Amino acid sequence: MNKQLRRISALGFATVLTAAFVCGNAYAQNNGVATQDVAEFSPQNHGKVLCTAFINSNGTRAGGQDVLSSTRIGVGVYNVRFTGPCSGNIRVNNGWARWTQVDTLQFGTTTGHCTTADLAATGGVGAIWVNCYSNTGAPADRSFSLFVAR
Repeated sequence: MNKQLRRISALGFATVLTAAFVCGNAYAQNNGVATQDVAEFSPQNHGKVLCTAFINSNGTRAGGQDVLSSTRIGVGVYNVRFTGPCSGNIRVNNGWARWTQVDTLQFGTTTGHCTTADLAATGGVGAIWVNCYSNTGAPADRSFSLFVAR
């Protein structure tokens, strides 16, 4: 019985270490800003994609629906602004959802990932920050697809 308890404890400890590694990685990916895991959301999201953006690695717009502008702010950091149905308060706590995916926007393959965040209040509404990373987690310029739903 005691041996079995030690196995369970070791498994629990390994789980805690894995969670700490994953959370630490998320912390590093957000430029040292701790992610918030608690938020209140508007119940108005029905999962319908209303706006899309296809952005080249240099920040220029390759295409999309209702994209006003896209700007490369720094290495792997982009600001995408929308018009139309996504021109208002498209923050997550207002019932909006967004996701992004690294994409070649052509043929071939690519590596890495991108994350999204609400644009700071000083930047206005109708815009989303996108941070992209290499497969090692370092900031990197990547072309990507961005989807906004409500």
